[in-house]
Amino acid sequence: MSADNTSLESVLKLTSLHVDQMEYQRIGIPSVESGFSGNFISEMAINEDGSRTIRLSLVGECADYFKIVVRIVGVFIIEDANTNDTDFIEALFQKNTIAIMFPFLRSQVSLLTTQPGITPVLLPPMNISQFFTDESVQLD
Repeated sequence: MSADNTSLESVLKLTSLHVDQMEYQRIGIPSVESGFSGNFISEMAINEDGSRTIRLSLVGECADYFKIVVRIVGVFIIEDANTNDTDFIEALFQKNTIAIMFPFLRSQVSLLTTQPGITPVLLPPMNISQFFTDESVQLD
């Protein structure tokens, strides 16, 4: 902490987080070529109280073997923001919320696919915000 007693605490607060959907559908027999591919989807809704509900999903498949859908939902608020900079506030909601939620999504995907008889999907740590800002990034 600095001498002027400035707090380093974030104004962005996660108030709740839960798994909304976990689906696994086996569609065939695995082969050597059964590589995993998927897409991330992020949706945001503004609630009446000013909080934001963020839905972060992974929809993927291992070709000719299985399909998965995992979606988590988080509710976030901005507390004690000493700024009227709406661009800054929107950037917090658009980028930081999914960065906070991504490790939980990774964990649920691993939990779902590291069962007997299933090829594990272990998502690496990554800058998830780039999936929503850089169209050239792919999950293959």
